[in-house]
Amino acid sequence: MKKFLFALAAMALLVSCSSSSDDNNDPVDPVQPADTILCANSAMTIVSYNETGLTVPTEVTKRNAVIEEYTGINCGWCPEGHKIVNDIMKEYPGQVFGINIHCGSYAAKTYTTTEGDAYLGIATDLTGFPAGSVNRHSFSGKYTLSRGAFEQAAERIIAMDAPVNLVATAEIEQATRTLTVKVKGLYTVEQAVATNSLYVFILQDNVIGQQGGADGNPEQVVEGGKYRHMHMLRTCITGTWGQEITPVVGTPFDRTYTYVIPEKLGIKAIDAVLEDLKVVVCMAEGQKEILQVIEPEIAFK
Repeated sequence: MKKFLFALAAMALLVSCSSSSDDNNDPVDPVQPADTILCANSAMTIVSYNETGLTVPTEVTKRNAVIEEYTGINCGWCPEGHKIVNDIMKEYPGQVFGINIHCGSYAAKTYTTTEGDAYLGIATDLTGFPAGSVNRHSFSGKYTLSRGAFEQAAERIIAMDAPVNLVATAEIEQATRTLTVKVKGLYTVEQAVATNSLYVFILQDNVIGQQGGADGNPEQVVEGGKYRHMHMLRTCITGTWGQEITPVVGTPFDRTYTYVIPEKLGIKAIDAVLEDLKVVVCMAEGQKEILQVIEPEIAFK
């Protein structure tokens, strides 16, 4: 009966969405319904709250850092910011991650996203490009940082304890372009807010195109003077501001997201090349203060 009702809900929600089902009905998180459905970019995201089979650490761990860099192809200093972020990621592998958000007046619509435009809207202290946030954290009252401040900010973040532990897996079935992301989390510290937000971002590497000031990051210049754009934000499959999670210390939560990747992603849309995609998972206090971030490696089948 539940499977039948779930199918009816899926068909009624959006005709343009793809569908799938989950036969495992064992409830895990008592504060959430057994299943729900989200839609993003005309591709259905099935969200299951059932056991993922993952194991999450129970001890307090350190935070990882994510640098969300506001950028655009008409920004002459932006490649220098890209290089700084890439160098930090090399220095702290598995601890620091980059997300390039093409947005604002310097960006070409080809690379922009509705999510990226929204994230730029919370950068209320932005004074120029390139700039960005590190874990959307306020450093002495300053949320948006210049490129020269990225490294010190990231080092401060990875020295902090994380109030929530996250583990995740990601798999793409190439024949159907279906991405399945499994996330398990455990809070080790009480939260001051009633809900957190779980973000599952899709990024893309190796996007070849134009870029002003490309010689500021010569490693990314390719044949013909074009530029190789890396870790470019393409969408967030849990919605622009993530999916709400109720933080409960000591009680693990499980989420499984199934998303059919469109042929193209973004506002004007570029080809979504499966082999160049990345998944980044973040837990945040709503729109700001990212508590933990991880990047599961994508397996293909």
